[in-house]
Amino acid sequence: MSEAPVVRAVTSAEVRVVHRSLLGRRILLSGSSAMRTGFPQADARDDFERARRQARWVKLAGWLRGRPSSRNRLLVLGEVTIVAGASRHGLASEAAVPIDHIVGSVEPTLCFDGHFRPTSQLPRTRFERIAADVRCGRGMDPVDLYHCGDRYYVLDGHHRIAVARALGERWISATITEVRMNQPGAPRGTQARSTHQAAT
Repeated sequence: MSEAPVVRAVTSAEVRVVHRSLLGRRILLSGSSAMRTGFPQADARDDFERARRQARWVKLAGWLRGRPSSRNRLLVLGEVTIVAGASRHGLASEAAVPIDHIVGSVEPTLCFDGHFRPTSQLPRTRFERIAADVRCGRGMDPVDLYHCGDRYYVLDGHHRIAVARALGERWISATITEVRMNQPGAPRGTQARSTHQAAT
């Protein structure tokens, strides 16, 4: 009979490791606090349940303190124009982005709270698949972000950011497009509509 795997936390020796596969899939790791049992699928389920519990506790704490629920939602960018020639490589560039600087979404979403924790069971299947891939060493593709001012908004990759946060990551690989607001002002709430317009 084989012995059960030992549960352990990621050690400091694994800080800022870049996982790369033959397909170029990657995620920048910064020292995860997530536990490992040696069973990626089971660990991925635990990752989702832990993030979901955290979202519920934060919502409850906000309710007890009388805070409006809208304060814990992702900002919605609103109508923007892509800035032509903003990067030496064209419209987009690739870089490692601090996850704490990703504050909102290009399109409204109610599946995640303001810190990309799942607010329902809807994201579970995709979340767990991505988490299992990361735990198996396959990594993930870069997310697509819009950069407006000093903040980042998700065009594609909400689940990947949610997984990275759940695993304790601080940075994530991203393809970044520079944009500017059509009507300068603060990003709107989750009821706002976003459109993408190419610069002339």
